[in-house]
Amino acid sequence: MSKVVHFEIVADEPEKLAKFYTDTFDWKIEEWKREGVIKEENRYWMIMAGPKEEIGANGGMYKRQIPIAKGGVNAFVGNIAVTDIEKAAMMIKENGGKVQEIMDIPDVGKSAAAEDPDGNNFAIFQADPNAKMQNM
Repeated sequence: MSKVVHFEIVADEPEKLAKFYTDTFDWKIEEWKREGVIKEENRYWMIMAGPKEEIGANGGMYKRQIPIAKGGVNAFVGNIAVTDIEKAAMMIKENGGKVQEIMDIPDVGKSAAAEDPDGNNFAIFQADPNAKMQNM
């Protein structure tokens, strides 16, 4: 069985939206600092929605790449943990869904955006502390 382990919020102005969630829910939101030069569109904010001991997922936030009016995401995106991301991607496709290219998240794992047959967005995630930095 696989469960949602991470959520993502897509924002036009991540810093401004971070303030909303911090002020409203007392979430701790900090930009994820990585080595090297990070392009503006690849900046990412980590969301601690509660202590690790509490049930529930923490998340992240990033800048919206496609405007909502042109089909961009306008919702929280759940990340589903899988043990074999290649197999999960294959199963999604075989069962009528879509999967984008699998990408490495340095020192964290592998992830791929996906869509169910009804058009709902989600992501699959496989932990891998040996994942390397891609051309960011």
